[in-house]
Amino acid sequence: MRIALTFLLSLLYLSATAQSVEHNRQLALKGDAAAQDSMGCYYKEGKGVEKNLQEAFKWYLLSAKQGNIAAMVDVGHMYIDGIGTQRSDDEAVKWYELAAKSKDPRALCALGWAYSSGRGTMIDYTRAMNLFIEASAGGYEKADYNMAWLYIDGKGVMPDVPRAVAIFNKLCEKGNPDGMEYMGRLYMLGRGVTKDTLKGLQLLTAAADKNNNSAIELLAWAYFESIGVQQDSAKGIQWLKKAALNNDIRAANVLGRTYYLGIGVSQDYKEAYKWFHESAINGDVRGQEFVANMLDKGMGVDQHTSAAIDWYYSAYRQGSKYAAGILGQKLYEGKGILQDKQKGKEMLNEAAKYGDKNAIEYLKKIK
Repeated sequence: MRIALTFLLSLLYLSATAQSVEHNRQLALKGDAAAQDSMGCYYKEGKGVEKNLQEAFKWYLLSAKQGNIAAMVDVGHMYIDGIGTQRSDDEAVKWYELAAKSKDPRALCALGWAYSSGRGTMIDYTRAMNLFIEASAGGYEKADYNMAWLYIDGKGVMPDVPRAVAIFNKLCEKGNPDGMEYMGRLYMLGRGVTKDTLKGLQLLTAAADKNNNSAIELLAWAYFESIGVQQDSAKGIQWLKKAALNNDIRAANVLGRTYYLGIGVSQDYKEAYKWFHESAINGDVRGQEFVANMLDKGMGVDQHTSAAIDWYYSAYRQGSKYAAGILGQKLYEGKGILQDKQKGKEMLNEAAKYGDKNAIEYLKKIK
């Protein structure tokens, strides 16, 4: 009876979601900015529709151009990571700047992050701190987190570990998973607090239970490296899978490499391909390189040259010089793609310029 009820409720939820998607689609097609933003979320999360990051970016951009602040920030995030579009730090910062004019806390924090990382702009820790302070005043807890690690590292301010610890503790009291994750790190390292591996693991576990992917990854490594727990690769893999299924592209990529190389598990190219593909569809350039290579060679998956080329191009659009070198060779030889020696040589030179050894060696052969 309970199973039947759960199944019925699931069907009702899916039906309601489908209706919501269609309702927003009709409004979005008429130019409604809020509905366009919602469509971006649906496609980004795969909620009610098949996940499609390019489609998500399209809808976010339409909404952003109409002045929707949330969409502006999301467009910036997708540009900064090269998700659903070609990576462009400059475009990302342009959208962060536009959104931040509204004094929206999330936008201020995103712009502060850009200044603290030097992505798309010159590093300016002082301005970053000021933006975080302003975002924090608006109640955005991520800004508190960012302020704390600037105090930890003494960037833009004098190093003040006790102050950082106080901020992280306050976040922990609020149940903030980011604060729990970082305090867990500090207890594991004994930085700013007395080293307490058990307490560190407890905080990491609490953060992991709230789907904090960084905490999940740290727990995985704790089991891999026997840090505070008995070494257990199987549990480490379980934690990585939890993060990967929570859209953590780094964890998915690590899982792919683990199975690809047979580290802590039996070598399994099929399983490796599965996790590389999971990271690739979420915009991970390294995952896209592996997926392309495995499709190209028929490793863990049926050989599919045209699909491999599509993935090589996806990686190339995100700045992969490895992909540029492979595509250059294929274009030059006309392997699985219409031959274009001039374009092939241009891409080979592009890859070689950044030190790609395969491209350098291939150019020597065709001179």
